[in-house]
This record gives sequence, structure tokens and C-alpha cells, in this order.
Amino acid sequence: MLYKRRTFTEKINDTFDFLRENFRQLAVWLTYLLLPVCIVLAVSMNDMMGNYAAAFGMPGRLGEELDSIVLSYLLMMVVGFLTTALGISATYGAMRLYEQRPGRLQGLGLKDLVPYIKRGTLRMLLLSLLAVPVAGVAIVVVAMMSMLLTSMSIALGLSTMLLLFMAVPLVLLPLLLAAPVYLFEDDTTVLQAFIKAWRLGWATWRGLAAVVIVLGTLVYIIIGTASLPTYILQISKFVTTSSSEVAQPSVFASMGMYLLHVVVAYISAMLSSIVYVGLAYQYGHACDKIDGAGIEQQIDSFETL
Repeated sequence: MLYKRRTFTEKINDTFDFLRENFRQLAVWLTYLLLPVCIVLAVSMNDMMGNYAAAFGMPGRLGEELDSIVLSYLLMMVVGFLTTALGISATYGAMRLYEQRPGRLQGLGLKDLVPYIKRGTLRMLLLSLLAVPVAGVAIVVVAMMSMLLTSMSIALGLSTMLLLFMAVPLVLLPLLLAAPVYLFEDDTTVLQAFIKAWRLGWATWRGLAAVVIVLGTLVYIIIGTASLPTYILQISKFVTTSSSEVAQPSVFASMGMYLLHVVVAYISAMLSSIVYVGLAYQYGHACDKIDGAGIEQQIDSFETL
């Protein structure tokens, strides 16, 4: 049951129990959805790193490569958002089907998940359109306060800016619950999702932070380990680049770098589902603890019987 109070250990255990029980279905569904997008994402990553290498090898070409770097970065951001939106929509769609059906996910195919993916992707776009201004306002406030204090004292301004930039992610942490709120609750508007996420997130801030830190660190370590070959090859490419002439890598080296980017993007997208599931159980815990949603769910289940 999603909506029930859980200890920190129960949240982590339920996260991995869900993933272990439904590993085959989720792996197949997410691979069908994410692998094509990761292939496109790897193209933008490979192109951007190639442009960086060219600019690094010949500093005079930085202006020439700047447009290409920016375009590659924008493409990477757009495709990266699509990857995240598809991953979250598919994961939460699977969790909703898991909660609704007596047979859980047994006997279901990707076609059964498509309505949740379409709806979830659209809702993730709406969330992002509201999240960008919120983050922008936070950055502007930090910058203005820092400038004001810097005019009084440079040391005071810099230290305040550092503290504020460290505090902003902590303050905005509750908004990580906006995605599960908006994707699990059909009648909630995007603004209501942000307000509810803020309310539930602050009321259960320590538990939310613990889930994010533990699961996020685990995923980050695995992704970082998988990315090591890419980092090593890219650094060696920068180091061996001539200062007077950009070395042209072989076709095999370029293809190898591209395939590594595909693998890293795919692993990152797949492993992110661990964090998504953990946030969903944190959301269910907060809903029951603060709003008593677990009792309502039990009543609805009883009436259905």
C-alpha cells in the first residue's frame, strides 16, 4: 500500500522490494522507452565534448566553437528532460497499476502503460514550466542580497552568497515531492501540486532528506563508477590534443566514445528509477502522516469489496 506511515528503513526496503518484484517488467518497459532517447542524448553529449576538445586544443577557436557548444548543450538539456519525464512517468504509472490491480503488474504490457506515460510526460512539462521561474526567482534573490551585502563588505557579501547558494537547495528540497503529488493525484492542478509538495515536504523534511541522500548517493556512486572509462578517455583526449593543431581521433575511438556515452546515459536513466520510487514512498508516508490518506485508501478499498 502506497499511503501508509513508514520508518526510514521501511521506505528503503519497500523501494527495493518493489523494484525486485517487478524488475523484469520495469527493465523491459524502461529500456523500450529510454534507450532510443539515450542514443540521441549520447549524440549531443559526444558532440559537446568534441567541441570542448577543439576549443581546448586551440583557444583561438573558442569563439568559433561557442555556438556549437551552446547548441549541443541545449539539445542535451531538452533530451535530458525528455529522458527524466519518460522515466518518472513510466515508473509512477507502473506503481499506480501495481496499487490498483490484484494481480499487480503480472500480464501487463507496455501498451497498458502508455496512457500513464502520455499523461505523466505532459504533467512533467507543466511542472518544469513552473519550476524554472521558481528557481530563477530564488537565484535572483540570492544574487541581489549578495550584491547588496558586497557593497558593504566584500567578505560579507561573498560569505553570504556562499551560504545562500548552499541553503537554496535545502529550502527547495520539499519541491521534489511535486512530481509524485502531480502524477499520483489526477484532480490536482500544477499549482496545487507545488503547494502540497511544499507543505508535505517541510512537515517530513528530515525523512525526505534522508531518502534523497541515501538513494541519491547510491545511484551517484554506481553512475560515477560506470562513467570512469568515459572520463579517462575524454581526459586523455584533452591531454593529447596539440596546442597548434586539433588531433583528429580515429573512427574507432570516436565510435567507442559514443558507445560509452550511450551506456552511461542508459545506466543513469535506468538507475534514476530507484530515486523516483523512493520519493513516491516518501510521498505516501507524508500523505498518511499529515493528511490521513492511508485511512481514506482503506475505506475506498473496503467500499470496492
